Amino acid sequence: MYNFKISKPELYLLIINCLIFKIFSSAPSFIFSSVGSGAPFAALLGGIIFIAVAYIVKKPLERLGGSRRRLPKPLYITLFAYFLCSSVYALFEFSRVIKTSGYPNTPIWFILLFIGIPALVAAVKGLKTVFRLSGLLIPLSLIGLIFILICSLGGDVSGYNLLPVLGSDKAATIRSALKSLLLYTDILVPIVLYSIDDRPEFAENIRFGVDSKDENGGNTNRRSGKRGRGIHGFIFPALAAAAINFSVVLIFALTFSAETMKNIEVPLYPLSKAVTFGKLFARLDALYLIAALLSCMSYISVSVCLAVKCAKKINLRVGAKPALAVTLAALSCLSLASCYDDREIEETAFVVALGLDDAGDQTQYTFQFSNPLATGQNSGSGEGGDSENPTVISVTATASNIYEAMIEANNKLGKNPSLSHLKLICFSTSAGSRSAQLCGELLDIQDVRSDVKVCMAENAQEYLNGVRTDLEMSTARYYELLFSENNP
Repeated sequence: MYNFKISKPELYLLIINCLIFKIFSSAPSFIFSSVGSGAPFAALLGGIIFIAVAYIVKKPLERLGGSRRRLPKPLYITLFAYFLCSSVYALFEFSRVIKTSGYPNTPIWFILLFIGIPALVAAVKGLKTVFRLSGLLIPLSLIGLIFILICSLGGDVSGYNLLPVLGSDKAATIRSALKSLLLYTDILVPIVLYSIDDRPEFAENIRFGVDSKDENGGNTNRRSGKRGRGIHGFIFPALAAAAINFSVVLIFALTFSAETMKNIEVPLYPLSKAVTFGKLFARLDALYLIAALLSCMSYISVSVCLAVKCAKKINLRVGAKPALAVTLAALSCLSLASCYDDREIEETAFVVALGLDDAGDQTQYTFQFSNPLATGQNSGSGEGGDSENPTVISVTATASNIYEAMIEANNKLGKNPSLSHLKLICFSTSAGSRSAQLCGELLDIQDVRSDVKVCMAENAQEYLNGVRTDLEMSTARYYELLFSENNP
């Protein structure tokens, strides 16, 4: 039927990627949204339930052998719809990741086509290309993910974030554990692969635990120790994927407080933002985006390829290449008809100045937001000019890094902070030698412009709160003039 040899590592990597792809997206956020510190326990319990169910379901799957490996036609129809929806879901989630990552000027339609075209081409070429593509991309994605997790352990982690272990609501923790099973729905992939490929050697690689027939018709021993036989051909990738998903949730919970976890949409992104590597203060968010892109590309190629295979099983006689060509052309046109990278101005609060004061092991961040409702007013509008500056709103947050501080500011203000119009960064003298590191971390953020001004004050919070703009309608304009090169 097929003229290529299947490698066990390629098959295992493909299954693992299908089971961990959702950990790159916003899917894990529902685990943290209601349980907080109980998230690791929920993830662990969900992984144990998944492995137990997979082992139990293995018994009926053992009967899929020889001519009986073909699934019922209604099931192929359901799987066809599932894999098509999975492809669309993957594109939607990755576009959400790009938007959440703070790249507002990135053309999302181009990124989606950049992922979709190679994935569709690999799917049209068939299983051979899909396996080879997965064997190339998935190891790189896993290396990037593991590197981020290892570096995160060297950051600001605290075991107190895991208390109480069961969270504030034990019933909610159990519900989150059951919801976490949604991370593993793509365990259907090896089942479908097993049913659409009639080659004996393929069945040997993806065995569900049955004894096979040797060339003389005798049974081989399931405990013979050969790789790919017994439950290892199916359960081993599932165990590896469950361990990876649990590790991500555990390290994330160790890094962020329970209240912060409940307000994060894409968990792996802030985790990568909170990690510095070496003295260059290089953030690992770019590595996270690359790993997510590679995982998404492989996931889509597998989903589309299996959708095509299921369509053939239900005698849906539509040429794969013409159908995919028309679909790609339609998506290309539709991608230009909307704003994928829109960011509503009503939902955004622009920071014009940022103050940083030392707070022991953490840093106190003072965000000074522009107040568009006070346009046209100045700080001298009150009697004697002693009123507070109405053109700005100050919000203070104490956190271990700027990203966690922005999340806390978002919770207090109800809008997404943006540093794209940041004019001034003020460090307190108490920050001392940490000022260079903190400044490097801020300049690594994509939104922060290179012409932002930097100053020092005895107390950064008091300095920013004491700014009066009697002769200027805009505090941002005031900072530009105050720290301009022409101002002595």
